[in-house]
Amino acid sequence: MSCFKKGLSLSAALLAGALLLTACGGAPASSASSVPASSVASSETAEQPEEPAMKYTQTPTVPTETYKEEADFADFLSKAEPGLVIPGLAENLIPQGMDQCDETGILYISGYYTTDGKSSAILAVDTATGELTAEYILLNAGGTPFDGHVGCAIPLKDLPAEGSHEVKLEQTIPVPVSPSFLSCSHGYLWVGNFYHPGADYPLSDGMKYTTASADGEDYGCYIMGYDLSKGSLSVADGDDYAQPDVVLVGPNKIQGVVAGEDDTVTLSQSYGRKNNASLLHYSLALGETLDTMLTVQGRDVPGYILDSKRLKESVTAMPMTEALADAKDGGIYVLFESGAIHYANGLFRTDHVWKIKF
Repeated sequence: MSCFKKGLSLSAALLAGALLLTACGGAPASSASSVPASSVASSETAEQPEEPAMKYTQTPTVPTETYKEEADFADFLSKAEPGLVIPGLAENLIPQGMDQCDETGILYISGYYTTDGKSSAILAVDTATGELTAEYILLNAGGTPFDGHVGCAIPLKDLPAEGSHEVKLEQTIPVPVSPSFLSCSHGYLWVGNFYHPGADYPLSDGMKYTTASADGEDYGCYIMGYDLSKGSLSVADGDDYAQPDVVLVGPNKIQGVVAGEDDTVTLSQSYGRKNNASLLHYSLALGETLDTMLTVQGRDVPGYILDSKRLKESVTAMPMTEALADAKDGGIYVLFESGAIHYANGLFRTDHVWKIKF
């Protein structure tokens, strides 16, 4: 179960109850100016004199499901099933982040455009009906389009349940990593970076070192864990970033994370429109014996390394997996960006949100 509840809001502090939507940079870190650098943003809804017509649809974009007969995906297809059609694809939106409200069952999906100056958006889909119910167009505090890949926290009380609305992002909170994916699960806010040095995705400014894994690889993906039971997320006097309570160390090319109530952590690993993705399912009980202590802002923070010692299962999926989110029935929602028109030349595309059970 996620810590995403209706009616609870968070100001700049990211209290339990936030809508958390995320993205991994589709452009190299050197050109990631469209993403709020090392920040998570809060918001307030812009007043609307009248409700405009909905801009987005749930029009399918993948005419042929070429993945069905591929042996590589047999395990995934036996464990997972396609669900609702991802909204916004026909309007050129590129889906990135996702989270579900436990109380309402609404699944919120964020996306961005490759065209500068076009607002990113959050789209709400009712999982009971599979239908798009609302859209939220993101603006900067001054009213200009917010065109980042999205990484924000929005009080649910500010989001109307239906129709088209504009939302202003008012504040940022620095974190030690360049936030490429977020999740609100198992009572924690998780914020991680996409690390792939071979493709110009380097280490984050706040975590300028790698960590050795049992696999013989040096890991540079750091997932900051913020315990939401402690209340607000803020930057203490003298610090540059919000200090995490725990850090998970993950392999390269991570696009999404979810921590389960069953003492597991699942990662979405992908890169490239023609390369198979992986869903990595680990055993981890927070509070068990630590794997390491990590240095964040000159202080020790408890750390766990997600490597082969903890890996329970690895499932090969179609290319371009993105965010993960808890489902009410214990499954995990998997978002793909391959259905975006921008990736029309990709392999084994899908325009659905999938749900997998390990």
